[in-house]
Amino acid sequence: MTTISFFVPGTPVQQGSKRHVGNGIMVEAAQNLMPWRDSVIYAARSTMSKLGAAGQFPLDCPVRCEVTFRTPMPKSLPKAERDRAWRPKTTAPDLDKLTRAIGDALEQSGMIRSDARIWSWDVSKVQTQAVPGANVIVSWGDEAARQGRVGP
Repeated sequence: MTTISFFVPGTPVQQGSKRHVGNGIMVEAAQNLMPWRDSVIYAARSTMSKLGAAGQFPLDCPVRCEVTFRTPMPKSLPKAERDRAWRPKTTAPDLDKLTRAIGDALEQSGMIRSDARIWSWDVSKVQTQAVPGANVIVSWGDEAARQGRVGP
């Protein structure tokens, strides 16, 4: 199994909802989607470059992705709650829409040929005192496929 991992700083932004602006034109509803997606693309490309592995990309094989979205701990929480290292985030944005933005950015970065090649996701979102952003791990190869424990 081969793995590449990177951190994307910033507030994660969801992708998915669109709004009609007239004449059959639809635009993304999330205002900050493009800067967030650009951050993911930059982090992915920087990591590929640092590893000197650009020749093996884009991946055109089954890919497994693990992502942890980190958002700021709300100031409205009692101090005892805010002092925790992290807690599950169970409010907007939707996890599936956050994941969609990562998949598209991995494709646009040139890391994977198509986000359709992602066959397995392990995704979570947490509130934390740490820097907001996303921890991304991309795995491929035989062991990555076995980790999914899918099949007979």
